[in-house]
Amino acid sequence: MTINKNARLAGLSYLLIIIFGIISHLVIRGSIFIKGDLIKTTNLIIEDEKLFRLSIVSDMIMIIAFLTLGIFLYQIFHKSFKTSALILLALNIVGVAIMGLNMLNQLAALEVLNMDILNLSLDTKQSLSYFYMHLHSLGYQLAAISYGLWLLPMGYLIIKSNYFPRIIGLLLMLGAIGYLSSFLGMLLNISIPDFLTLPADLGELAFCLYLLIKGTK
Repeated sequence: MTINKNARLAGLSYLLIIIFGIISHLVIRGSIFIKGDLIKTTNLIIEDEKLFRLSIVSDMIMIIAFLTLGIFLYQIFHKSFKTSALILLALNIVGVAIMGLNMLNQLAALEVLNMDILNLSLDTKQSLSYFYMHLHSLGYQLAAISYGLWLLPMGYLIIKSNYFPRIIGLLLMLGAIGYLSSFLGMLLNISIPDFLTLPADLGELAFCLYLLIKGTK
């Protein structure tokens, strides 16, 4: 498979990540998981169970697309930059594993409300369900240690290979620092400004569009 073909497939994977990430995280869970409101959150999960399950399916598609993105990028870079490409792929796989396991928390939030064999009171079920949703939210932040770190080798490969505009690589490396700062802020319970991850958002969107439209230089 040619480099340009791998680039276009990587761009398609990136596009799927963006689309289904927005659907699952912002559109669906953003309207269901009401932070600080246990009763409203669990009521919405029960009332909109099909919508809630759709967010799980969207997450699965996003995670698979993230894995294929790592594979296609590895195919692009590994002949010239084997070690850096391996690091990129390894961090990608770690991120996929963390996000995949984190989906259990989302499933548990639904199952604990539906299961009668636990013989728990409604209040207890609601508390457990909200707790699992909170864990799921933390799991996404935990995954930043991988999908934040992987932007470093990706940015480095973009700059060194000259296959793509170097400004994209620079934005990705700056974004990696922002993601890692956000991750440390979560662990240390320190408020970190959201704008620190803005370079990553700009860089990844630009990279996705470049891959889809032009492929490589």
